[in-house]
Amino acid sequence: MKYICWTVIMAWTAGLYAQPLQHFETDYFTVKAPFPGETYLNYTLSLNNENITFERKNSGFEAQIDAWMYVFDSLNVLCREEHIDKTLDYKQFDKTIDSGIQNFFNLRAALSPGHYTVKLVLEDKVSGKRKTHRQKVSVPNYHGGFHLSSIRLFHTRSTSKNTQYPNLDHIYYFTEPVMSLYYEAYLPTPRERVEVTYSLIRDNRTIFSKKEWVDINSEIPGFKTSFSTRSLPPGRYTLRVTQNTGSESAQTENYFEVVQSPIDLRYKTYSRALSEMRFALSRAEYDSLAHIPANRWQQALNDFWRAKDPAGTDIYNSVMLEYYRRIRNANKWFGKGHKEGWQSDLGMVYILLGKPDAVVKMAGAGPFDGGRQIWEYHKLGLTFVFISQSTFADYNLVNRQDFLFLAENNY
Repeated sequence: MKYICWTVIMAWTAGLYAQPLQHFETDYFTVKAPFPGETYLNYTLSLNNENITFERKNSGFEAQIDAWMYVFDSLNVLCREEHIDKTLDYKQFDKTIDSGIQNFFNLRAALSPGHYTVKLVLEDKVSGKRKTHRQKVSVPNYHGGFHLSSIRLFHTRSTSKNTQYPNLDHIYYFTEPVMSLYYEAYLPTPRERVEVTYSLIRDNRTIFSKKEWVDINSEIPGFKTSFSTRSLPPGRYTLRVTQNTGSESAQTENYFEVVQSPIDLRYKTYSRALSEMRFALSRAEYDSLAHIPANRWQQALNDFWRAKDPAGTDIYNSVMLEYYRRIRNANKWFGKGHKEGWQSDLGMVYILLGKPDAVVKMAGAGPFDGGRQIWEYHKLGLTFVFISQSTFADYNLVNRQDFLFLAENNY
């Protein structure tokens, strides 16, 4: 495998235009409704500016997004329909392609307890593109007895105002290692205090537990708290909340995932970290890093990424974060069997050039023809063809050597 300087190629593509609607995040939570026997089903949808098409409007740029929620009962009969629309406008073009700007859409329906199918639709009015998501949900009954609502998770961004925003994918990254949460308690009789226990569970083992008495100041109290994920090893966890009044108890839980720094050698071998950096390294840089002594490994990785920061001070700069964001996406979209997505040809092109402007997929003609994909990058004037030899095989880049030559001659 040749080693390619990724940062220069990234400069070709970053900031050229917004991508058409491709993907949105979603999550839901339930709380007690003020109507007898009903529960609020609350959905939050998120779409970042990178996935929205903006058009020039007067002296700025504007986009229009419509969101719908359709709720079907167990007989597949439509029983609720909710809709909102939002206009986005910016004066600066760079804001319209900023993947860090999240736009949230909140939809709510009051439902009787039961099992439902929810269909969510987002439409980009400028491009005319629609994206749909379906999910089966169970709506609990919070009336009668002692109950806790579902847990809603938030990110806390370290600013002067400690801004919070919904964490729809339940992932806490090393750059924002504070998990905030909110839930409600519905007690059958008023109480002044309750005992609250927070437990972290991993692989069916409780690894942390915190117990405290909390004063109650309202008839239907909402509870907020925060935890640091900075020292947690990477992986998936369950957060369980239990409340006890002395005579009754109630419980609720939710899951979350911790992602630590991709160059933190407490959680990864040096050879693995170096291998993942192959698209960011020239051959000379790789050879240099491969032969340094073990006691300098962590410092060498830190120094390499710090050098990518325009100010030369921040290891976790925009270049590094974008690089590993693309690796995560490649693993999610292109992984197959025991082969991670970033190791595939599809992953390689995506990591180096970002999302294509257009993808044409052609089905195979039989078990020994897995079909093909054609990726087009209009602004770069580049087209890549990927062919799969069977329904179980990876997609291989047809003009792979030409691509590697193009990349290596631009660092």
